[in-house]
Amino acid sequence: MRYVNRRIYANEAVKWFDQFTRLESWNRDRQQRLRDLGPEPKPEDVDKIMGVLWTSVQCSECGTHVEQGIELETCDWEGGNPVVLCGACVDKVLNTLDAGGANE
Repeated sequence: MRYVNRRIYANEAVKWFDQFTRLESWNRDRQQRLRDLGPEPKPEDVDKIMGVLWTSVQCSECGTHVEQGIELETCDWEGGNPVVLCGACVDKVLNTLDAGGANE
């Protein structure tokens, strides 16, 4: 389990894309533009280059896009993506545990 936010995802996107494109020669321009962002890229700049919300932190439970969350070391069944919980859903988990499962 770890804390995540858009800046963390932006840094990881640049590193991941750099490794991926070493194997693929089709996207050297995008790779260079990401490198040019420097060691602490802004999430908005990464998303603009990637053309998608690459840095989005979306809760796997409620679907809300949030600035920060908790990423679990497991993956959802549909996409192999890490499970992320927003603060509100973490609170629901804790309340359910405190109630002994009575809130199900």
